[in-house]
Amino acid sequence: SRKGTYANFNITIYNQGLVDSPNATAAVMKNNNEIYKISINGLKPGSGWFFAISNVRIGADTGNLSVMIDQKNEVNEIDEKNNIVHLIGQ
Repeated sequence: SRKGTYANFNITIYNQGLVDSPNATAAVMKNNNEIYKISINGLKPGSGWFFAISNVRIGADTGNLSVMIDQKNEVNEIDEKNNIVHLIGQ
């Protein structure tokens, strides 16, 4: 059997820019290590995308848990600060 703590959460991503966003990835990070990844299709300006993440194993120590979009900084954006949300810690 698998032991540890599992996380379930919902995330909504919006394109707040003025142009179409390219395809990207969202990563669930624990202590700056990727533990889960999901692909995101490009978004039109003003549109959003909702997804539910279920049963992601995060282990006994939850540590710092966050979700990060464009973690490799491949998308040129005016505001890069809104690409991460801290779920636990920090």
